[in-house]
Parts: sequence; structure tokens; C-alpha cells
Amino acid sequence: MKVLCFMPRVRTRYFSRSYSHEIQIFRTLFQKFWLGLLFVLVFAFPYFADRYSTYIATLVLVSVIGSIGLNILTGYTGQISLGHGAFLGIGAYSYTILLGKAALPFWLAILLAGGISGILGVVIGMPALRMKGLYLAMATLAFHFIVEQVIMNWEGLTGGYQGLSVPQASLGTISFESEMSIFYLVLVFTVVTVFITGNIVRSKIGRAFSAIRDRDLAAEAIGVSLTKYKIMAFFISSVFTGIAGALMAISLGRISPYDFALTLSIAYISMIIVGGLGSIVGSILGAVAITLLPFGLMAVSDSIATYYPLFSTKFADVKTFAYGMVIVIFLMWEPDGIAGRWRRIKIYFVNWPFSY
Repeated sequence: MKVLCFMPRVRTRYFSRSYSHEIQIFRTLFQKFWLGLLFVLVFAFPYFADRYSTYIATLVLVSVIGSIGLNILTGYTGQISLGHGAFLGIGAYSYTILLGKAALPFWLAILLAGGISGILGVVIGMPALRMKGLYLAMATLAFHFIVEQVIMNWEGLTGGYQGLSVPQASLGTISFESEMSIFYLVLVFTVVTVFITGNIVRSKIGRAFSAIRDRDLAAEAIGVSLTKYKIMAFFISSVFTGIAGALMAISLGRISPYDFALTLSIAYISMIIVGGLGSIVGSILGAVAITLLPFGLMAVSDSIATYYPLFSTKFADVKTFAYGMVIVIFLMWEPDGIAGRWRRIKIYFVNWPFSY
């Protein structure tokens, strides 16, 4: 007697079916459609938003580039860094000095700022090869304080505590002085950064990064050069971060040491934890959430200050406390970040009602 058994067909639209399918950046028509729609909405945003909203959106895009840089180092390679704000400062000051004192074209100054930051990233990465975990975190934290002291005390070059005024950027007859023009400039660099990173993480380099993150001894045993790929991770991360710092300088118009304090490094760590470690989408979502958080807190602070005026003087402390609470909450209840939660939601509905 034959028994017929009917097994439900579980759809695998969001799973890789082959190696060539896995390395594709856009795997489905669904992804292409929504990413295209998202790009159109972002591109059209300055036409419908006011100047202040466009300025905030520009800062979000800058944060996306910087968070991707940190995620390459920490999320993909597993190298903890507390000196991200220092590399942003290096990029910002390098760009401002190259543009103002060396009179270089602005696009060349941006690329050189990324290159300078990348070289210093390699300098930090080489002694960090023998360190990991807490020791590496302390080494990068020490680097942050060194850079901060150099910026504050080298007044002839950096302007010291007074900072520097960022010269206006221009490309031929195009002048980047309005919020809209700066938004589109940063948008171009953001799209390029996302595209390059998407290709890196799907290549041999990205697989080596992930192997080092998961188990460095096992990675070395199968032939992955720890020295080569750790230094490469520091370099790529620092280049992206330096470019983000240069774009940040263009957005702010004037930079000072206070713009690159330790709280900035904490903010970027919050971005990759909230968004999701080892995820480009997580970097984007985390950058949006954490960049908008201070503005939301500021609105709440203004409302509370109406009744308690002394509360407005404690805004910096409240912001730092909020960053800490967000990190703790996500580490405890959502360790994979927003991107991880969104991925599980998609899998659930794709395979419903057989979501196991």
C-alpha cells in the first residue's frame, strides 16, 4: 500500500540558490524596483523640503558613509575601534587645509583627505595586529586623544580651539554653497560608497574579512593572511571615514575640535549596533536613526525647557545618556540590529505559514 505524502513547498526567494546568485548586488526584480523608488525619493527630497531639513538629510548621508567605514572594520572584520571620530577629524581638517592653504581643487582635496586618513589608518593598524578586543579598543581610544590634542594645540595649522573656516567648494561653474547643491554632492559619494562596499563584501576580500571576524585562527589555518587583510580593513575603513569627514566639513562650513569629540565615536558605534553589524543596510538604517536622534531629543528638550529652564543646559549629557541606553537596549533585545529584525520579518512572511 502506497502512502502519498504532500510536503509544502517553502519558497526561497530571499535565499541564495547558487554562488553566482549570492554575489549579485540586486538579486530580485523586487529589490531593483524598491531601491530605484528609494533613490528617486531621496533625489527629489530637496525639492520638497526646506533648507533645514535638507541640511539634516545631508548629515544623514555623511553618517551613512562614515558608518559603512566603521562597519567594514568592526562589523565585517571584527576589529573594535573607538577612534572613529579621530579619522573623521583627520579627513575634515586635511580637506580644509588642502583646499584653503594648498589651493587644490575640491575633488582632489576630498580624495587626498581620504588617502591621508587611510595612511594613518594603516599606521594604527600595524601595531594593532597583535591586539584585539579590549586592548585594540584602548589603542584606538588613545589614538583619538592624540589626534584631539594635536588639533587643539597645533594652532598654526588647525586654528586650535577656534577651528577653521571651510572654503567654498566649486567645480568649474558649479558652486557648492546652497544646502541643495551640497546634498547632491554628498549623495553622489554615498551612492559610490555603497556600491563599492557592496562589491567588496561579496569578493574574496569580504570573505576574508568575515573569516577573520568569525575565527581568526581558523582563517589563518586555511590560508587567510591576517596581517594583509587586517591592514586592508583599517585602510578601507579609514579612507571612507576620511572622505566622510571632508564632506562633513563642507556641510558644516566651519570645523573645530569640538565637532570631533569622543561622543562622535560613540555615536558611530551606536549606528552600527542599532543598524546591524556586518550589514550595509544596517549601516544605512543605523545612520538614519542615530543622526536623527539628537534632533528628536532637541525638540523634546525645548518642550521640557519651557517648564524647567535648567534642563536645556544638560542637553549634551542627555544625548550621551540616550546613546548609551540605545546601545544597551539593542545589545540585550535586538543584537542583530534593525537590519536583522527586518531580515527575519521578510523570511517569516515569504515562508508563511511554514515560517520555521
